Amino acid sequence: MNRPEQKPNEVPVSFVNRLNQNEKAKHYFSSLTDQDKLKVISYIQVSATGEEEKRRTDQAICGLEEFRLTFL
Repeated sequence: MNRPEQKPNEVPVSFVNRLNQNEKAKHYFSSLTDQDKLKVISYIQVSATGEEEKRRTDQAICGLEEFRLTFL
């Protein structure tokens, strides 16, 4: 379920900010297929609370930095 302020198919701002601060994660994310990019974004979007979104964003950035998608 999306949080009320989150629009469907909108990339979470917190994820974009964190991605822009981490070159390894940003590079790997940009190399993903469109389908895998959507999976990562959806993984964060389904967060029910701001705290859960932060936790999922942290997991996604860590995984991308290590060139893996096992957090999905």
